[in-house]
Amino acid sequence: MKRKYESLVGRRGKKRALVAIGHKIIVAAYFILWECNINSVR
Repeated sequence: MKRKYESLVGRRGKKRALVAIGHKIIVAAYFILWECNINSVR
């Protein structure tokens, strides 16, 4: 994540890079929780 943030800072600036990384973390957490929920139902 650090490398991705640093590459985004150069192109988009600090605030937009933080939002992009935060979005990436939230999406990853969503899919992890979704997969766990699907597996527990089966």
